[in-house]
Amino acid sequence: MRLFIRILSAPGPADRSAEQSQDAIHCQWLLHDGRGNTVAQGESDAADILEADGVADAEEALADPDNIVVLVPSARVAWLSRTVPGRRAAQMRRALPFAVEEFLTQDVETLHLAHGPISRGQPVRCALIDRQLIAGWLARLADGGLRPGHMAPDACLLPCDETSASVLLEDGEALVRTPEDIVSVETSTLGHVLESVRASFGEMDEPLDLHLIGGDLSGPQTDHNGFTVRRTPLEGTVLDFLASRWDRYREEVNLLQGPFTPAKRARAFRGGWRSVAALAALWLIVTLGVLIAEGYVANHRADAIEVESAELYRSIYPNERRVPNAYAQMRAKLRESGAGSGAFHLLLGQLAAGTDRGTADINVRSITFNDSRSELTSELWLAGYAEIDALKRELEGQALAVDISSAEERDNVVRARLRVRIPEGASER
Repeated sequence: MRLFIRILSAPGPADRSAEQSQDAIHCQWLLHDGRGNTVAQGESDAADILEADGVADAEEALADPDNIVVLVPSARVAWLSRTVPGRRAAQMRRALPFAVEEFLTQDVETLHLAHGPISRGQPVRCALIDRQLIAGWLARLADGGLRPGHMAPDACLLPCDETSASVLLEDGEALVRTPEDIVSVETSTLGHVLESVRASFGEMDEPLDLHLIGGDLSGPQTDHNGFTVRRTPLEGTVLDFLASRWDRYREEVNLLQGPFTPAKRARAFRGGWRSVAALAALWLIVTLGVLIAEGYVANHRADAIEVESAELYRSIYPNERRVPNAYAQMRAKLRESGAGSGAFHLLLGQLAAGTDRGTADINVRSITFNDSRSELTSELWLAGYAEIDALKRELEGQALAVDISSAEERDNVVRARLRVRIPEGASER
């Protein structure tokens, strides 16, 4: 038996707290037997799933965390790949938080980072999610007696390879997956997203394969230029389709790592409690003795960890022998090595300042940064042509080169593409 749970709604960022386990979390769920056939399915609060008809009979099988898979909204997960320095997997794993920090708008200390396989010289797939949010989901499931062994963004289960992308349409929303990215967007913006998807593959001799699942493109999304569209209708629910693809995905990235690693299979003990209690008491006494002994060597261990950090830094950067602060120096090195990162922060900051003017009505739909040209391209929706002209003048006033590559009025909104770059000879402030 395997239980698949797809979280459909959860408290927003303003609602995240230690009390989140008391909040209802609306879910779709289905139960598969050993041959992949659906035994039961439905929608309910996460804490009530185990009480549903057909699921309660599988309680013993579901005591094994490996038999419970949770799919979470892709919009809540930051998904990226980074190449990090290091000679060994352990070194690279410790360097990952430094490598992803510059791409985040939230403090990395508040996020839970999970990663895929680590190989020297190869990009590492990383998934980041708010730590309190994932803790709240797990607490609510635990309230209902469920302890999952797997958790992944729902868009990750869409079909994809190095020469194709996928789009799944569902109730005005679209899940999109490419070899490098996952995203959840409104279908009204899907046309712009597909333009970015096609551009991300660069020059290709053949049209890009686009796997379209659960519907068809309409309205602004009817332009299929550059794509060979393969359509797959949904014969059941979205969760039925995603669950059918689980065995192809399961080895990629499991969000339940580190502090959220699931415990081994839970077992019900209906007898022998006195023996268990006696063993537990004995174990507690032994543990306390060990902890007391460890207290005497804690200071020595702290010094050893500091030395180990310095040695890790020297192993990655052998030409630098003076290491007063390994953490700060490692972060500085990674920021120096990120191609275009200084230009990206400068251009993004100036664009944000320009679009934040009190009299402006500007909606930023997408942002793309080209490392090699240090150029930021943004898709904007504005109230009128005067707004795009005013924004262009303001950015040029900051000594930036600005090009309006396109601007057209549609549905009482001016849709424009703006390219901003640092002129040659100018410094990145």
